[in-house]
Amino acid sequence: MVWSVYLIACYMLGTVLTAEWVSRLLYDGEIRKKGSRNPGARNMGRVYGRTAFILTLLGDAIKGMIAVGVGYYLMLPLFLVIVGLACVMMGHIAPFYRNWRGGEAVATFLGGIMMLSPYYLFAFLIVAICSVLMRASITVAGWLGFIAVPLAAYIHTGDGGMAMAMTSLLLLLVWANRREK
Repeated sequence: MVWSVYLIACYMLGTVLTAEWVSRLLYDGEIRKKGSRNPGARNMGRVYGRTAFILTLLGDAIKGMIAVGVGYYLMLPLFLVIVGLACVMMGHIAPFYRNWRGGEAVATFLGGIMMLSPYYLFAFLIVAICSVLMRASITVAGWLGFIAVPLAAYIHTGDGGMAMAMTSLLLLLVWANRREK
């Protein structure tokens, strides 16, 4: 019973799109009509600037951190905590009240993996930063960093299941980024 309420709550938390709230509270509230029309940190930064980017990035990352943190607090099995992260990501990607059209869940994923293990976020950052320094675009560097996460999970835990779980979350990100907006 506890786990089902946890998973539903994770999805519902994910449906709170930080970009829309920041856009409404600090700007003109029209982020879905500007730039790429994506309610995410990158579009907020392009349209409204650095402050909007940072607020949106932090808000979306905190959603992932809360989902994982609450799962740990409830002492749920790690498998369910990872499913909780997938649920909060799905809520961000496909909020029911927005005709299943949300953001890409990149920051939500990053916040969640930071709570699962800071090593995963560290691996992401090292690969992404090195890629940028080698002249890769920010987008390519980010995807290369994401690819490092399952490898870091395997190296850190020695568990192929954890690497597969991280790979599944990455496939969710790929799906969210490939679908038509």
